[in-house]
Amino acid sequence: MVKNINYKTKPMSKFKRGIRNPDFISALNNLLSNSQSFWYKIVNDKSLFIAIREESINVYHKGNSICKLWFEKGKVIGETHYKYLLDPYLNQYVKSTDGVFLLSNPECKFITSLNSLKHIKEASSAYAGIEKTGVHSFIVKGQDILDIEIAFINDVNSTDRIDFLKLEKNNKTQMLDLVFYEVKHFSNSEIRANKTQTPKVLDQLARYEIALNTHKADILISYKLVCENMKDLNLIKGNALIESVALGIESLEIDFKPRLIIFGFDQDQKDGKVWKAHRERLEKVLLNRLKTKGIL
Repeated sequence: MVKNINYKTKPMSKFKRGIRNPDFISALNNLLSNSQSFWYKIVNDKSLFIAIREESINVYHKGNSICKLWFEKGKVIGETHYKYLLDPYLNQYVKSTDGVFLLSNPECKFITSLNSLKHIKEASSAYAGIEKTGVHSFIVKGQDILDIEIAFINDVNSTDRIDFLKLEKNNKTQMLDLVFYEVKHFSNSEIRANKTQTPKVLDQLARYEIALNTHKADILISYKLVCENMKDLNLIKGNALIESVALGIESLEIDFKPRLIIFGFDQDQKDGKVWKAHRERLEKVLLNRLKTKGIL
């Protein structure tokens, strides 16, 4: 049984998404008009996911944010963690004396521009875990994906991050639902528990449900604006549902019951007696919200 989680002692922080500054949109579109610009290369790289935050953008590769962009003093400003900037194609040894490295001109070992996307993606891949890589596979192959790594700070000052958000047509209501997905690899212990315990993933999904209900109004406002931003920035790329929201043809609702995707198992593992008991424990609570994908 899922624990009764109570987050009423302190209000959660406000949830915000979307770019309201038209100058930021214009600056990015000016860059997009130049086929030699880093932004043009990012937008046209199908292995990347562009996530719109609050007055900023995060660009993801295999679950790693390889750069954050924002608008400041008339310029598009960015930042990238240094660990993604060490040139992976540099074949060079560093000499040491008595254990101390002799670092002459260390800057030359770093990638110097966001235009070098191939190098940055290669460098960042070393930090992509099996679940991050799995989530990325779903993202780049999917349609109408609005966001990834959706963070909610709860009242105990910890952060819950939902893996991705997708727009889906609700066949019963004919409305467009914001549907949230959590992704776990088959090896993750959080999808298993003994008979007297609850799998941790069920408590995790229960916290998500609370967060979605708490932030309902902000979520709807935020993702309506995100859809509009994606259209204005030419990021829709054939995603018909996102375009229909951006144009005001469709309105949004929230599906407050997050889905769980489990991937990374073979047929023997899927049919195994040990896993069967854990799967049935999850299915008892999640019903058709549990999705399995096997080997990606």
